[in-house]
Amino acid sequence: MGDQVFEKEGGMETLDELIKVLSEPEVSLRNCRARATKTCKICGRRARWFRDAVSEFEYKISAICQDCQDRFFHSGNDLT
Repeated sequence: MGDQVFEKEGGMETLDELIKVLSEPEVSLRNCRARATKTCKICGRRARWFRDAVSEFEYKISAICQDCQDRFFHSGNDLT
């Protein structure tokens, strides 16, 4: 049942892509550096802004910037 809900909201392709990206050795190695330099461990760009406190907290956990969070976590959802 949980997979069915995710398929409707975000799509399994996005989840598979995120898992693939996070499994890459160079992305894993960038984790600590990304936090220290406030950059994204996926795309390498600066993590300058966050839509809300939840997104900022997500960065503290994952070192993933707002743009990449939108790409992987919010695909298919209206983000206006």
